[in-house]
Amino acid sequence: MAYPQRETGAAVALAPCFDVVTVRGYTDRTGEERAAYTRIGAAWKRDRGGYKLRLDALPIQETLFLFARREANAGDAGDA
Repeated sequence: MAYPQRETGAAVALAPCFDVVTVRGYTDRTGEERAAYTRIGAAWKRDRGGYKLRLDALPIQETLFLFARREANAGDAGDA
């Protein structure tokens, strides 16, 4: 069986649409339940449907979450 050929041209957007995140629950020093979000990759929306994922790390948990990327605040760029 032959796989379909990749389209010439841009098949995905230049910037990722989503961050790929895994979440780990933990208890802090005060005994309060907390959640730690770790970005492990990015996702691009494909023109032909679906998403392309690039993982920089493999999750320990079995669940991945996709969160829309946030726009950087213009006021934060010049502050140091």
